[in-house]
Amino acid sequence: AGSAEADKFSGDFTKEEVVAWLGPRSVPLLGPYDWSKLKMYEQLKLPMGRLWLEGANNETDDNARATIREVARKFLGRVAFVELSKSSYSYELKDYGFSSPLVYPAF
Repeated sequence: AGSAEADKFSGDFTKEEVVAWLGPRSVPLLGPYDWSKLKMYEQLKLPMGRLWLEGANNETDDNARATIREVARKFLGRVAFVELSKSSYSYELKDYGFSSPLVYPAF
């Protein structure tokens, strides 16, 4: 469960503050990522935590998702977490300092 602070709106009840509070809560804690969602995540103005998965529905990927969801609850409103398939986005890994061969999952 998320912290009580993250679950309650405590700002001034203005359009700007309500929209800023709702934005991070309008996307999944750990959502599947593709380029069509880039603008949506950019509008959140949050750093993006990326979880690369093997892409096969297996226990290792499921465990990684569960762990990152727990972390995402703690960082709600401070980081947007997404999952990517290694088959679609592995070329980005070098930009983050990963090298081949890579063991998945990777964060």
